[in-house]
Parts: sequence; structure tokens; C-alpha cells
Amino acid sequence: MPNKIANTIYAVFKREEWEKVANIYAHNGYANQSYKEGDITLGNISKAQAVINTMDITRASKALGSTVEYGTKVASGALDLIYVSIKVVRYSTDGKQLTTFDNQLELSDGLSILSGGVALAGAAGVAIATPIALGLAVAGAAYYIYQSKDENEKITFDKFIHSYERTAMDAFINANWDPEDKATYHLLNVSQGGAQTLRWIISAIEDLKSVNPDHDFITQITPNNYGTKSLDYVYSEGLYENIKGLRGKNGDEILNEYHIKFIYGYPDAILRDMKDWEKNGEDDKVSAISQQ
Repeated sequence: MPNKIANTIYAVFKREEWEKVANIYAHNGYANQSYKEGDITLGNISKAQAVINTMDITRASKALGSTVEYGTKVASGALDLIYVSIKVVRYSTDGKQLTTFDNQLELSDGLSILSGGVALAGAAGVAIATPIALGLAVAGAAYYIYQSKDENEKITFDKFIHSYERTAMDAFINANWDPEDKATYHLLNVSQGGAQTLRWIISAIEDLKSVNPDHDFITQITPNNYGTKSLDYVYSEGLYENIKGLRGKNGDEILNEYHIKFIYGYPDAILRDMKDWEKNGEDDKVSAISQQ
């Protein structure tokens, strides 16, 4: 008899409580992150979801009657879908070619879509929704913990397919780059990471220190935010709002084309290449240099 009671308590706790606890943690985290980035709308939506799950776990919604309880479940599912829809509308209507599905939606948004659908199914009485909802809630909380650390990259479609934020980082490539430099650039993004590559290339363009940097343009770039920082630099927004940028915000007019060479070699080889450029009248090239 005691074992049966214990198993029943465990089942109730597992199905009805863990899902809510995980959702509260994840949504509070995403709310704080949105507020930190200055996005009040998405922050408020995440905070509302945390409040709804708190009402569920404290039984407040049930105490207010079946209609309110049903309404909170529907609202929770709907807010997940609204959250993602707002992001889709934003990047679809901002007029920028480089803000796309590939880099504006991340793993958490996919989980939100699934979670919203499952929540609505649960409100409709679909029994299978409960264990699935638990799994999605735990996955959402785990992803928040992962991507909240500066050293971890956000998992977007670009990151999943190309191992780095390719759409955003490709904005630096222009007609002056030769095939060898393009290949080297893509290799650097994968092998050294997009954040380090972005530090190098912005340092080269802006003539800043790439070794032991001390300028905010460089020091504020992290693996977690380099995709956003790349787009900010390209469109002269955020931290880079006072620079010329590489593209116009409407129509993506090319504003700045430059020469760039990525050099792998010993100092004598690098010096030889630089002398050759000067001899050939190419001394205006911007150079991002990495020694072996």
C-alpha cells in the first residue's frame, strides 16, 4: 500500500509539477534576456507565460474555476505561438536581406512552436500531450541554461547546417575577395569560431588592435552574440550605430567595399606578401593576419 501511494505521488509530481517548474525557469530566463536586449514586447510575453505556469503550479487557476483553468492553458499555448510569430513578422518586414529564417529563429523558437501546439492539444483533452509537454519544457529549460552562457553559441538553422552564423558572416564578403580568401574565411569561421573571426575582420576594417583588444567594438563580441553583432556592424546599428556600415538598412545598398587578405604563414612569408602587394599597387588592402 505505501509503495502504491508513493508511486502515485511521484507520477502526479512528475506529470503536473516538473513541466511547470521547467517552464517557469525557462520563460523567466527568456524574459530577462529579452529585457536585457531592450525587447520589452517579447520580454512581457515570456513573463506572462511564467506567471501562467506559476498559477498552475500553485493551483490558483484551478481555485478560480474550470473556465479560468482552461483559459490559462489556452493562453499558454497561444502565447508560445504569438512569441514566434512576432519574430517572424519582424524579420520578414524589416527590409533587410540578411535577417532571415536561417539566423533569426533559434532552437528555443522551435521548442516554443511545439510547446504551444502541445499546450493547446492538452487544453483540448488530448492525453498524450502531458508527457510530450514535460519533455519540451525540460528541453526548453536546458537550452536556456546552455545559451545563457557567453561562451556558447545560439543554435540557429545556420549554426546547425554550417557550424556558424553563415548568413550574417557572409555579409562581409564582396566582389573584391578572390576564391582563395572566401574559402579561407569560411574555414576560419568553422575552425576558429565565428566570434573570433568577426573580431579579426572588424579589427582589420576599423584599424583596431586584434591582439589584446581594448575597444568595445571588439571586446563585446562573444560566441553567444556574434551573429547579432555581425548584423549590427553591417547595418550600423546598436554598438556600431555611428560607423558607416557595409549596407544600407533599406534595400541593402552596398556602402563599403574593401580589399581583404587572410594570411596563414610565418612572419617572413607575411612580409613578402605585403611587399608584393605594395609593389603591385595594392597597398590599400585591408589585412587580417593570423600567424601559424
